[in-house]
Amino acid sequence: MTQRLELVLSRETIEKRIVELGKEISADYAGKDPVLVCVLRGSVYFTVDLTRQLTVPYLLDFIAISGYTPDENSLGIVRITKDLDTSVAGREVIIFKLF
Repeated sequence: MTQRLELVLSRETIEKRIVELGKEISADYAGKDPVLVCVLRGSVYFTVDLTRQLTVPYLLDFIAISGYTPDENSLGIVRITKDLDTSVAGREVIIFKLF
């Protein structure tokens, strides 16, 4: 069986939106030095592209999680497989997670 894929957003549309988000985040977080948390692995490329657009100082850190549902009646369990290297207590935090 052949799977058909449909283009949802063009490269240009995505790149334009990343530039817009960079401007918005830079304006919203001016003077706040946010911690950017990238949830590995799916968010890496997006996060890197977005950080190139930022004009504010920031700290970038990474976290990895693993989620699984033992059975159908469970709400599931999320396990941190790589924790942050930076304390985020009292800091402005932006989390990047692709679904």
